[in-house]
Amino acid sequence: MKDNFVLKVEEVFDIKGRGTVIAGKYKGIVKVGDILITLTGEKVKVLGIEMLRIIEGNYDERIGLLVEWKEFKKEVFKDKLLFRSYNTTFLFCSDPLNKNKPDMDYIDEYEEAKSNGINVLLFSYEDLTEFGKVNVSLNPQINRVIYRGWMLKPKEYECLYNNLEDKNYYLINTPDEYVNTHYLPNWYQHFEVLTPKTIWSENVPNKEEIINMLKDFNEEPIIVKDYVKSRKHEWYESCYIENPKETEKALKVVNNFIKGQGEYLNQGVVLRKFIELESIGFHGKSGMPISNELRLFIFNYKVVCVVGYWNGKNINEYPEFVDDIIEKIKNIKSNFFTVDIAKKSNGEWIVMELGDGQVSGLQEYDVKTFYLSLIKSLE
Repeated sequence: MKDNFVLKVEEVFDIKGRGTVIAGKYKGIVKVGDILITLTGEKVKVLGIEMLRIIEGNYDERIGLLVEWKEFKKEVFKDKLLFRSYNTTFLFCSDPLNKNKPDMDYIDEYEEAKSNGINVLLFSYEDLTEFGKVNVSLNPQINRVIYRGWMLKPKEYECLYNNLEDKNYYLINTPDEYVNTHYLPNWYQHFEVLTPKTIWSENVPNKEEIINMLKDFNEEPIIVKDYVKSRKHEWYESCYIENPKETEKALKVVNNFIKGQGEYLNQGVVLRKFIELESIGFHGKSGMPISNELRLFIFNYKVVCVVGYWNGKNINEYPEFVDDIIEKIKNIKSNFFTVDIAKKSNGEWIVMELGDGQVSGLQEYDVKTFYLSLIKSLE
């Protein structure tokens, strides 16, 4: 670490006659002439250094750097981390019965990352979620980390982030960036005109609150979910409501959903207008309709790959709709995330869901192709 430098950018401002200054808390050593890099690859050159002090209960060391850069807007640095250099590491959950081996559900991804010469790291998902422990050794070198594993609640992700940061491992998304796509209410405002009408409760609603929510949809069919997941494989029991005005039937579906989620319910209940999508059949077990849906993996606002949502098929191109919404996608403060889109029965495309790219499934997509594409994007 003595040969590196980390700056958490808190402010970006211009000084007349001098140029642009980025300022924030730091550790390590930086010199005039150094080239600093963000986790997504943007680079700046240090032209000057200014030591700053602020008081917030006690003293915190801050630094201001006069910098120059090319090809992107200065706003890109706000709330970013800057380093002199870093290695790239992929993080996976270990096998619950053997902490020296990857979880069997991610072993193919683990081996593929290794085969491409990328560092890999294991941690115990069970220790994190049950005890708040992350047993990772201190690394003398800075590491940019992409987690690929089981979904985490925001508090669990924050715990993982903080523990890794203490050991010089920096996850690609901060806790705030994680929840920006992980929780539907955090991204809905950016796509409101391009996604089904949606309302939500802030916590688990009582009967009266559920009834009031149902009234917003009159007789329009809706689906039930929480901030993250639905129980779509229990389509008629816990997900789909044909007529919200049939209150008793609707309440039964919502309550089935809440009971089924149990301790895994994410924050509150979400009701979304059901949209007729271009059908490709029905699920063999649940009877739920299967539609023409695609999952886009996005790194630094560029499409890494396009996945057929229901079959993992490698899609060589994406619809023009994606190009049309790329500016809206740039409103999402996250470095690595997914956008699920679907084709309506009338041929129009809409946004269905967003998710953090580290915990989004590949849907049986070819692992080798995914890692080749992602690693190329990381370069």
